[in-house]
Amino acid sequence: MRQRTLAREVKLEGAGLHTGQPCRLRLGPAPPDSGWQLRRVDVRPPVTIPVGPQAVVAAPRCTALGVDGVQVMTVEHLFAALSGLAVDNVAIEVDGPEVPALDNSALPFVQAVLEAGLQDQPAPRRVRRLRRAVWVLEAERGQMAVAMPCHELRVAYAFVSDRPALEDQYGEFAVRPQTFARELAPARTVAFLDEVQELRRRGLGLGGTADSVVLVGPQGCAGPLRFADEVVRHKILDLVGDLALAGAVRARVLAVRSGHRLHHQLARRILQESLLEPEGMEAP
Repeated sequence: MRQRTLAREVKLEGAGLHTGQPCRLRLGPAPPDSGWQLRRVDVRPPVTIPVGPQAVVAAPRCTALGVDGVQVMTVEHLFAALSGLAVDNVAIEVDGPEVPALDNSALPFVQAVLEAGLQDQPAPRRVRRLRRAVWVLEAERGQMAVAMPCHELRVAYAFVSDRPALEDQYGEFAVRPQTFARELAPARTVAFLDEVQELRRRGLGLGGTADSVVLVGPQGCAGPLRFADEVVRHKILDLVGDLALAGAVRARVLAVRSGHRLHHQLARRILQESLLEPEGMEAP
């Protein structure tokens, strides 16, 4: 019921998934009620970027936040880890244009946060509760996402495949720290073999490797999977990270074929139709 921050700082580094550039990340303690403080520190002077839907900037295949022309790309896996572990306040410093990809899951971030340790703070935790159901859709693409009032964050996702070698997948999880760390955090980004060359021609996916993505080819998924349904678990992971732009959301969320853009729209709707209340109050 109380806010939490990191007990000490921790650092990670690696190439960005899309830029391929070396990036360093520092996570550290932050005061109560300060939230997630995102700073790009390789520019002069360093720039603080708001964490919220209002700071989303156009970027393909990822969630990117920016202000005044300075941005940080691919924040969704880090944000999913912080949300899944119920971290309220954290100082985030990024030395580079992108959060390090590492293994393209949320697991390295979860491990780093747990290594640093979590510390309770003398302030009540506040969560965002919906007053009514909200939804967004892109009918022409068959995409939709709906959020309904609930006492916790529960996320369901329907992955509808347009690849003969990859079956449809459905998953639903309550997003609690132990469940997130065990069932969702290890799931890796999905890449389709027939898109790789085109993505790299566009300057995307330059930091991806065959070991750090679920690579889907004509015969199905190449290489060992961490879960039989790793594709849909990663989709849920992405959705958790994108919803974190609205804060500590308490809702039951169902998404069908949705991507980052629709998730950002849903986060905006949640902000419009929710109240910030102390954790522990009954959901409507």
